Amino acid sequence: MMVELEGIVCGSRPVGETSLLVTILTDSRGKRVVRARGALKDFRRTGAALDTTARSQLILSARGFADDGIPVVYQADLIDAHVTFRRNLERLLRALFLLEIVRLHYAEGGELYNHLATGLAALDRGKAGDRVFLWWFALRTLALSGHLPVLDRCVACGAGDSAGGGQRAPDRGATSVAIPAVDLVALSLSAGGTVCRSCAGRSDPAALEPLSRSILSTLLALAGASGRIVDPRAGRELSPREAMQVGVILRRLITWPVGGDVPLPALDTLQACGGALSHPYPGSE
Repeated sequence: MMVELEGIVCGSRPVGETSLLVTILTDSRGKRVVRARGALKDFRRTGAALDTTARSQLILSARGFADDGIPVVYQADLIDAHVTFRRNLERLLRALFLLEIVRLHYAEGGELYNHLATGLAALDRGKAGDRVFLWWFALRTLALSGHLPVLDRCVACGAGDSAGGGQRAPDRGATSVAIPAVDLVALSLSAGGTVCRSCAGRSDPAALEPLSRSILSTLLALAGASGRIVDPRAGRELSPREAMQVGVILRRLITWPVGGDVPLPALDTLQACGGALSHPYPGSE
């Protein structure tokens, strides 16, 4: 018996001399590791369908699903190779960064699959790729995995809920949001959200990241954009220093729930290539 599904290849590694173990995010079965027998020996069997970032239609053995084993790939047909990633280093690194986030913050259900498919397609077609797009993608992934911090009130004392009033943020090309009336001055990673000035003084300084009013309004707008790809004009009021701080905050938000000190090779490579790539790092200029 076979199982047919659609998936995005998140990575692979050789096993033995001729086979691959491939990690895929599927549209209906979550994240799976599958075995592609002979894939290294005969490329014609799967072609580019098992290349990292490829979106493919797969036929797998049902047995691996039933006994928590590793399903075997019987057929793999390419849906979208995202070919521009092979010609453009910047796009490829950004695409690999999307996969890094998804691997760290996996969530059950098809919504994360659709989110990743939308992000990769937008990158491939040149309709996204600036730092704001990466900020939005990271926050949306955190929301889908249940790791998005509280941004509209102080998580320590409860003050500043936007439902209780506050200034409206100016239109920045993303969802209009209400800025909490209370002075939220920092993001506490350990507490899971923003804290007011009074509570910040009682929080663990190692887990705090400072927030300006502009940074907070940008994070709220990006989080409020939900499943829609955010307009690149979002965050345009940020100074270079504030934009860098957004990048620092997002990196810590990505790595904090999974131990804090987690390598992000694609993101680190983007940062290292700063002299050659435009906006190489979410937060750099």
